[in-house]
Amino acid sequence: MSNTTRTPKKTRMIFPAFIAAALTLMATACSAVVTTFTDPSTSAEVIRMSGNRLAGGFKTLELNAQRFLKEGNPSFSLFVVYRGPSFMEVAAGQSLVLEIDGRRVELNGRGSKDHRVPISIGLVEETSYYHDVAPDLLRDLASSTEVTVVLRGDSGTLKRRFSKKNFEAFRRFWEQAGSGLDPAGK
Repeated sequence: MSNTTRTPKKTRMIFPAFIAAALTLMATACSAVVTTFTDPSTSAEVIRMSGNRLAGGFKTLELNAQRFLKEGNPSFSLFVVYRGPSFMEVAAGQSLVLEIDGRRVELNGRGSKDHRVPISIGLVEETSYYHDVAPDLLRDLASSTEVTVVLRGDSGTLKRRFSKKNFEAFRRFWEQAGSGLDPAGK
């Protein structure tokens, strides 16, 4: 008689299914989401892309977009969410640089001073907003083939590049947020 223990057949079948489900959940959890809602305080229609994480290292960076539509007047914004072990301290002014198919665009923002949050020991999050973005810039992000994002903070600079999923996210956003705009962006 052998001392080896056999795993029941049912357990051997369930474990690979569990692993496949976990991997699928992790892959989709990192995907950008585009949502539409009405802001209760302003009655404006908002289309927002969130969770658009750029490929990179331990410090993460998301480049997200938003359209705010009130009384037929659209306005567009970009917002960057940084997560890492210490704050970048993004100051007001020119802190976001986009290189879109070789064209350099520098954006002025409000900084992250009012949007810095410790998440846990060794993990912080800060968000920087860039309002009044030209619709053409968002269309260019959606239709480009190469994008580099540079975020400048008082504590350093972070550089990331778009991957296939980032281009797809901006295309989905633009399909919703850019529809119905005239050539002047209104």
